[in-house]
Amino acid sequence: MLRSLAKILFDSPISRWGSGDPDAKEGNLLDPKTQFACRLADFLPKMENMAPSQAREFFYNIFQTFAPDPIGILEIDDRIWDAAYGLNLRIYRNQTKDKSLPILLYFHGGGFVIGSIETHDAICRRIAYLTKSIVINMEYRLAPEFPFPKAHEDAFRGFLWVQRHAYLLGGDPNYIGVLGDSAGANLANSIVSECIKEKLHLPFLLAMIYPVTDIIREHPSMNQFGSGYGLTKKTLQWFLKNYLKREEDRSDWRLSPLQLPREILSQYPETYVALAGFDPLRSEGEAFGEKLMESCNKVNFNIMSTLVHGYLQMTGLIPEAEIALDHLINWMQTRIALLNLEKQV
Repeated sequence: MLRSLAKILFDSPISRWGSGDPDAKEGNLLDPKTQFACRLADFLPKMENMAPSQAREFFYNIFQTFAPDPIGILEIDDRIWDAAYGLNLRIYRNQTKDKSLPILLYFHGGGFVIGSIETHDAICRRIAYLTKSIVINMEYRLAPEFPFPKAHEDAFRGFLWVQRHAYLLGGDPNYIGVLGDSAGANLANSIVSECIKEKLHLPFLLAMIYPVTDIIREHPSMNQFGSGYGLTKKTLQWFLKNYLKREEDRSDWRLSPLQLPREILSQYPETYVALAGFDPLRSEGEAFGEKLMESCNKVNFNIMSTLVHGYLQMTGLIPEAEIALDHLINWMQTRIALLNLEKQV
């Protein structure tokens, strides 16, 4: 009901009137519906003033409002992948079982503190439906109950679990892609760099959406877009305060992949990096994307100039966000099509 009411509101003239004068920065114009959402967010409670459990519930409720109606999938399977910590995963399969299907392993965002399988369900459904691959929505432990490096350890263990069980899931263990948004993009990236360091079989693709790439220093966009655009500088500081227990961990390559040497980056698989134009994390994402492109020639680097951080979860109300999600999916469809051709040769 709330989602339906929100759709009526965002489709009405009120959204244009309520967004105010067009917001332009550096030649970029903020999408009007996104601007309206940002104006509404200014009146909402701030997560940094909440207990983590309250923030998780608040995050779920907000983004359920922005999510599209769920796409029907042939098979959805929830199961526990780590009994010791009660960690779950959700498998989306829109094809009949085939032991050669590629697998896309998704890690949700939320600053290592909030977010869940449920908050990113709509995204994973759409990816599975359109790429015709197996998508796995992976749960990991959250802070402050489980501080750094627990989420990163879980992500890598989860990747190895999927490799071991790929055939049973109907997939190919040699063709597992990793992707995620925000903190989840940071986790996906850490899997690739860990595989390179350990000389393990690499994911066949990496997709990073508005990633966390450097927590050692503050980049220009942190102050430029640190308030008034949904995700704020104060909220980001709250996330890190909950996840980090030691200041020296800021330089860990898993948290700050901008510190990775070029000899590691030169070995990356096909990689997609997408940023939002009005995002406090944009500058550090640009620095990482540029360094990666200088080190590796297999990079698709894009800035979705009209959008804000978190746009993947706004596709139900903001058409520009849906276009951005489809851009990611089109890239993955192309990679999977080329992969299938390679298998036939």
